[in-house]
Amino acid sequence: MVRARVESTERGPAGQWRVGGELTRTRMRLLGELAMALRELKRGATLVVAPNGDPVLMVRTRLGLRVMGVVVVQDGDGFAYLWDGTCRCPIRDEGSPSVAAVMIAEVQR
Repeated sequence: MVRARVESTERGPAGQWRVGGELTRTRMRLLGELAMALRELKRGATLVVAPNGDPVLMVRTRLGLRVMGVVVVQDGDGFAYLWDGTCRCPIRDEGSPSVAAVMIAEVQR
């Protein structure tokens, strides 16, 4: 799992650090938009929320050999989709999820 730098954190009931609520909601919304864009390309995805609150979109690669995690990370003043640890697509406008979906759908290995 890719660990993203978090600017807003709070302690959970067991004392572990958890992602701040607003940031988590933003990431979940953006990953949901990406999941819908992948669905339009006939690709399925599953949104998983880790115990610490980090949402991850799980997508099977084109050849079906593995499941790849996609996260939303802070990118300057905005956000970006990040997958395979290094592949990145900045989220600039409403069309960004569709652009990222095409890029993600092409990952074969």
